[in-house]
Amino acid sequence: MMKKIELKTERLTLRSIQPGDENQIHEYAGDKEITMMFWLPNDTFEETVNFVKDNVKEWESENQSDFE
Repeated sequence: MMKKIELKTERLTLRSIQPGDENQIHEYAGDKEITMMFWLPNDTFEETVNFVKDNVKEWESENQSDFE
């Protein structure tokens, strides 16, 4: 069961990564100026797809405790 935690303001929505987010994530994760200080999949689109799959799987885990 996926936990639906969502925080909304007038200009921002914070939520877990979801299937279908690959294009948007790859767009910013492929920019070395943005990701130089932290790890994100930034070399291939396939890495981004796997990143999203892994995050969705982790979020759906019964033992989920890391809400980043």
